Amino acid sequence: MLSLALLSLGIASMASPALAAPAPHESAAPGNCSGSSDAPRTLFFSSVNYTGSATFDPAANTLEVASNDTHEEVASWLLLGTNLVYSNHEVGSDVHVKQIGEGNALTEVQAINGSAGLVHFEFNADKTALFGAGFTAGDISIFDVGADGQLSNHRALKTVGAMGPDKVRQLSAHAHQVVRDPTGEFFVVNDLGLDSITVVGKQSADTDYEVLGSVNSTQTGSGPRHGAFFPVGIRQATHYFLVCEMFNIVEIFEVSYPDGVLTLAQTGKTLSTYPTEGEFVLQPPAEGEINGFAAEIFVSHDNAHVYVTNRISGNPTDSIAHFTISGIESEETENEIVTTIGDISLELTDLISTGGVNPRMFSLSRDGNYVYLGNQNKAVNAEDGEGKGLVVFKRDAETGLLEEVASLPYTSITGGSVGVQFVQEF
Repeated sequence: MLSLALLSLGIASMASPALAAPAPHESAAPGNCSGSSDAPRTLFFSSVNYTGSATFDPAANTLEVASNDTHEEVASWLLLGTNLVYSNHEVGSDVHVKQIGEGNALTEVQAINGSAGLVHFEFNADKTALFGAGFTAGDISIFDVGADGQLSNHRALKTVGAMGPDKVRQLSAHAHQVVRDPTGEFFVVNDLGLDSITVVGKQSADTDYEVLGSVNSTQTGSGPRHGAFFPVGIRQATHYFLVCEMFNIVEIFEVSYPDGVLTLAQTGKTLSTYPTEGEFVLQPPAEGEINGFAAEIFVSHDNAHVYVTNRISGNPTDSIAHFTISGIESEETENEIVTTIGDISLELTDLISTGGVNPRMFSLSRDGNYVYLGNQNKAVNAEDGEGKGLVVFKRDAETGLLEEVASLPYTSITGGSVGVQFVQEF
């Protein structure tokens, strides 16, 4: 068991007094943010052939498209900087760097080749390097980031592991995400094809990044996709939650730092992202098809809840799986809060309709009060014929439950193209 002492410095926690609410993670919530919870928020969204912005007004619960730029690339992921957007091209190998201008209009300032099929980006702690997960190439792209934000000196590292047993989806390595750990010194790379997580870091400040280790997923053939460190707001993580899209499960790993190097260890704990009964049970697939692809995950700022998106379930709409976290005990004294992290476990407590199908990505607002979600496909048999393309949920600070408060129709964003694949508050 690990005890953490947090000095009481007047920093307000979210729902739990156990851990102070963290400063926003750069890649999860970059840019400027108003201190008022009722101030309008700018969201950036992207997909096939378009990248745009929307304005969400919490005071009125309204959501409006503010800009929508068209382009050739399949922009399934964005990394938002202070005044730049880094965009992928999932079916190519190029990274596009774009300047954010008046009205959030985007002007491309650079296009540079990286690994094939980049699907995720992450900065290092001081934003002097950018990492990308090369799904097609099965490797990790690394770029230097200049003072002007432009990229150079591309190199790549191979992920580590043996091919999974699936003869269709695991014929090669498929790096899916690069996650920076809370220390800022290490990165973990989830690989769907190898059923593994690769650890990347530096041996010293004077050396380049290299592979430092790896661990297999708990279940062979599970297809690791995205993950999140726990707890939020603490310099060293104690656990890592891994979403495996091929089995629709969350696996729990213990995190330690022997000899100063991040190490992951299996706990053997896995949880389904679907219930065994009720409205959102995973439906049997049609002949020749596959149903169910768990996708994105995040941990709430209060370290009490985990959320995962379920995709292509065979239901009229897909869902968000809401888990509660247990295994944390806190004691508050006059000068500090002592939090003991013990045997961490998750419990599936709720499923929420996304209003559409294929919610590839969703994200938490900077203040932790709202969740933003995009549906890549139309809802099945929706009353309005299309369903919701971009959705905002209010998150209850006490219970963690989600309630939809605003949305935009699918076609109001896509113009007939593929629905939103990425959305995040700027």
